[in-house]
Amino acid sequence: MFKSKITKLFFNYALPNMINSGFFSFYIIINGAFVGQFLGTKSLAAMGLSMPFIFILFTLSDLIAIGSSVQISLKIGAKKTKFS
Repeated sequence: MFKSKITKLFFNYALPNMINSGFFSFYIIINGAFVGQFLGTKSLAAMGLSMPFIFILFTLSDLIAIGSSVQISLKIGAKKTKFS
């Protein structure tokens, strides 16, 4: 019983992130097909070189968003805010 609740909780939090990653990967594939078809190989190479930086920025924004939401939730739960 305890294990099923943790598993359900894990998938409730992990599933949206997995879906988001799937859509982002699908976007990269479609974007690469259009760039390669219409703009050429140099543009496709430039896109391939810039993608790791985009992934890093995406990851850092997730890190900041999730970390700040945890801190905000803790303060709201402790009733240390003016708006609660």
